[in-house]
Amino acid sequence: MDIKQPDSPPGPSATARPGGGRHQLRFHGEGGTLFGLLFVNAFLTVVTLGIYYFWGVTRMRKFVMSNTELDGDRFAFHGSGKELFLAAARLIGIVVVAGICMGILGQVFGQDSGVMVLVRVMFQIGLLCLIPFAMVGSRRYMLSRTSWKGIRFVFKGTGQEFFPIYMKGLLLTLVTVGIYGPFFLNTIFGYLINNSYYGTRRFSYTGKADELFWLCLKGGLLTMVTMGIYGFWFQADQRRFFLANTRVGDVQFESTMDGGGLFGLAFVNMFLTMVSFGIAVPWVIVRALKFNYEHTVLNGNIDVSDIKQEIQRGGAMGQELAGLLDVDAGVGFGM
Repeated sequence: MDIKQPDSPPGPSATARPGGGRHQLRFHGEGGTLFGLLFVNAFLTVVTLGIYYFWGVTRMRKFVMSNTELDGDRFAFHGSGKELFLAAARLIGIVVVAGICMGILGQVFGQDSGVMVLVRVMFQIGLLCLIPFAMVGSRRYMLSRTSWKGIRFVFKGTGQEFFPIYMKGLLLTLVTVGIYGPFFLNTIFGYLINNSYYGTRRFSYTGKADELFWLCLKGGLLTMVTMGIYGFWFQADQRRFFLANTRVGDVQFESTMDGGGLFGLAFVNMFLTMVSFGIAVPWVIVRALKFNYEHTVLNGNIDVSDIKQEIQRGGAMGQELAGLLDVDAGVGFGM
């Protein structure tokens, strides 16, 4: 497959845990605090006609990271609302110019002309080609702004390198009517993980595409047969698969999530949201974060003494482009 593998990565079957034991992620945020944060963000976004939105997003990320703990130390997010705002302003400027150009062409050739049909098709293809660049840019930005124990994460992949990998996988998925989808997903995940670093320590992914294919085939069929109910078990199976095949140095990730627990979480969260007419959403978000982190474990010796800091400049343009295209680069702890 097109996964860029690290040098001699240890496989997921390597269970050696040299003196480190099990380390569990924990989330300490409270629903009441998040409620106040969301209320202020919404109010300021309205009174500033949307401008404060970017500062609100950054405050949310800082809230999540500062309340996430691993091995007694909390994460930190170092991004700023200003950099998101400036990136969005540049992106909006590009979109406006493109819109003006299309409007002029429409006036010259007519909106229903063959020329305009071709222009619209080319525009859609252009947006599609931007997706891999948006994924890489978004991941680089998020990792470069996140730290633990004072050391920042780094992403060394490039859009130029990822573009042919992504487009090949997308084409094969379309040609095979989705059958190649699990292989494509495995390739994307592998590229994003294998190019991620914690300081100078590299992450590695060793998932086999054929195993993911059978997992997805079983999960997809059972989800259809059960009218969507098995989807919770399918989601838990996927998370366990991806984390079981993800390592950073000698530390291996593990998910203890199961479908029953995920189903119960979703049911209670939906109930709380409905009976509170949406007021309980902050508490629902906190419950989901705590559930996910409580079922995420790192096995092995977490030793950062030999890790060096690598400073990486990751612009916010990729993050805003990912938002515009509704692209999720899967940035997370081991994901």
